[in-house]
Amino acid sequence: MQGRKPEYYHVCTEGLEKKLLFRDRQDYISGMNSIPICAVRSGVHILAFCLMDNHVHFILEGKRANCTTFISEYKRRCSQALRLKYLEVQALHGTGVFIGHIDSGEYLLSSIAYVLRNPVTAGLKFLPFHYPWCSAGLYFKTGHDSMLQETAGRTRHSGIGKNNNTNTGRSAPELLQGKYQAKPTSEPACGTAGTSRDEGSPREKRIADIPGYVIRQRLRTRNCDLPGHYIINDENMIMPECYVETKLVENIFLSPKRFLYYISRNTDREIELSMGLAKKISFDDIQIKTALLQTCTEEFNSDSPDRLDMDDKCRLMIMMKKRYGASAKQLARLTGIGIDFLTQLLR
Repeated sequence: MQGRKPEYYHVCTEGLEKKLLFRDRQDYISGMNSIPICAVRSGVHILAFCLMDNHVHFILEGKRANCTTFISEYKRRCSQALRLKYLEVQALHGTGVFIGHIDSGEYLLSSIAYVLRNPVTAGLKFLPFHYPWCSAGLYFKTGHDSMLQETAGRTRHSGIGKNNNTNTGRSAPELLQGKYQAKPTSEPACGTAGTSRDEGSPREKRIADIPGYVIRQRLRTRNCDLPGHYIINDENMIMPECYVETKLVENIFLSPKRFLYYISRNTDREIELSMGLAKKISFDDIQIKTALLQTCTEEFNSDSPDRLDMDDKCRLMIMMKKRYGASAKQLARLTGIGIDFLTQLLR
């Protein structure tokens, strides 16, 4: 992996309308176990994930072709599980998939937060850190108490996400240049085999200490090519801290406070627009101008588009179209850039 520019993708499935992917705890555990199995087979790294009852979200590091292989294999395993347990044939046939390239540090931060916010967005009575089928609880574990207190405080007050002091520091464009890399799959990162990390938690064992035929039976897979240091608990679930790139994500967010800021920030409309899920959303001039100045500051460290050189202005205009659906006419009106030039640029 060293020496190459990392690629990040937001990968998700279309929400099912008439059936559910996961209907009970065992279904979710099966869905969780499919994540590392598919990741190892496709050669991707998992930065974040969230399993909802009718769709799934992942933030992956890897080539687009590998991400396509990952989600295709994941869908296949889910479909197989539905067929075996509920006798549903071709349950996911025709289910759409979104694979979106993450092209900036700010977009990476927002996309991870969007994925982890899914339980809240769906109206479930969970903080992201407490939802058991996503990776939110894995990051900044030593800061969880203060993070939860701060979350409660933000929930009680109307100024959620408005404290710009929490958004200081780098915007993380260096992440897209390869400064931070996912850890090798063989790196032990799952604790001590056969011990409980928390009092009263299920006992856990390393996969290497369990006979192969038992692992294949528990995980419902013919070939178990998972690293031996991965840990499985007595519910037959592979512990997610074994395969989620927690340190990489912590490096991306820099601090628990900044992580909380992005989790609290509601950028759902922006992300869904980029995914093509919100084509009917439109932003007025005031909203676009606010987003324009914010993006200018976060991406180019400048307080005004007027201070950018022409190359950066072009990049900013493309970002505004991609993220907010801003039209050439609207951007020309707000920036004074010629409409003919913008029309050509944004084609």
